[in-house]
Amino acid sequence: MIADTLDATRTMIVEIPDPQCSSVCSSAKLSQIQQARQNFAAHFPGFPPDMDFRLVQGSVEVRVTGVGLFDFSHSQTGLAKNCIELHPVLDIAFTQPGPFTAVRATPEQEKSLSTGPYKCMPEPPHPGVLGTPAPPKKSATKKSGS
Repeated sequence: MIADTLDATRTMIVEIPDPQCSSVCSSAKLSQIQQARQNFAAHFPGFPPDMDFRLVQGSVEVRVTGVGLFDFSHSQTGLAKNCIELHPVLDIAFTQPGPFTAVRATPEQEKSLSTGPYKCMPEPPHPGVLGTPAPPKKSATKKSGS
C-alpha cells in the first residue's frame, strides 16, 4: 500500500507479484516484475515481499509504475476510493538509499488502515472467471423415435 505524501488518507494498493506464480512467469513483463521485486527487496533487507502486511518504519518516498487494475472492494487494506490498484508493479524507484525496516502490523493496526467497503464494481459472478460471467448451462435435449 502506498499513500499520498500530502494526504496519508489517500492510499492505493500496489502489488509486486511473485515471479514464480504461474500467471506471472508467462507474462511479457516478467523481467520488469522481477527487477521491481529485487529492487524492493534490496531496500528492505530482511523483509522480503510476502503475504503479511507490514508497516514501514519512518517515511519512505517512492515512485511506482505499474499496470492499472480496477478491483472490487473486499475490505483490502489501503484500497483507493475508486478501487484502482497497480498490479503488477513494473518499477519502483526509491528517493532515499535505504536500507529500510518494516514491522508486521498487528490486527488492530491493519484494521485501522482498512478502507471501504466502497461501491466500485460488483464482485465477480461465481463460478465464472474473475470479471466474466459463468458460461450458460446447456440443456440436455432428447431425440425421439430414432
